[in-house]
Amino acid sequence: MYTKSKETTQTILEAARTLFTERQYAAVTINDIAAQCNMSKGALYHHFSGKEDIYLNMMHESLAQIKELSERDMAGSQGSCRERLHASVLNFLQLPDELLRVLGLVRRDINIFEDPIRTELIQAYQAAIPLLVESIIQAGIDAGEVKPFDARLLARQTVALVEVVLHPYSRRQIGDSQAMATYVVDILFDGIARGQK
Repeated sequence: MYTKSKETTQTILEAARTLFTERQYAAVTINDIAAQCNMSKGALYHHFSGKEDIYLNMMHESLAQIKELSERDMAGSQGSCRERLHASVLNFLQLPDELLRVLGLVRRDINIFEDPIRTELIQAYQAAIPLLVESIIQAGIDAGEVKPFDARLLARQTVALVEVVLHPYSRRQIGDSQAMATYVVDILFDGIARGQK
């Protein structure tokens, strides 16, 4: 019984993830989610209190999944700050597309919700990506590889660069995930000035 209920909940959350990443929050209805899951509205309400509840559960589950994958990929990573940051960005860029699309929802939909819900979503997002990047940068500062500066700010700038390369235009200009990771880390460490010869 528990397994079936858990499977049904997972089906609902996956359907919601598809719909919310394809359409604006306001454009998705309970009927849409029920149709995507091939179940009745009553079945949805058996598991969730409404659209907002489904959305928030989907977001928190997806962000927790991203955090888990990112931490697993970086566990025990070694090398310089630059090497570890490159590996982190590359691992992030190789996440499944459906998880990458969820990250866009944080920026797109965050103002729909009021506190404490908004703050909880922001904290889940930060735990999934920026805090890991911040820890790598802080280790680089501590080791003397990076100029002493606010690691939190540098992490947010790094994440912003990654968000830019996720755009289809950037992908066409830069290339595959490896090239994009190199691009982000080179911009962060070397800037955009042409090197002197």
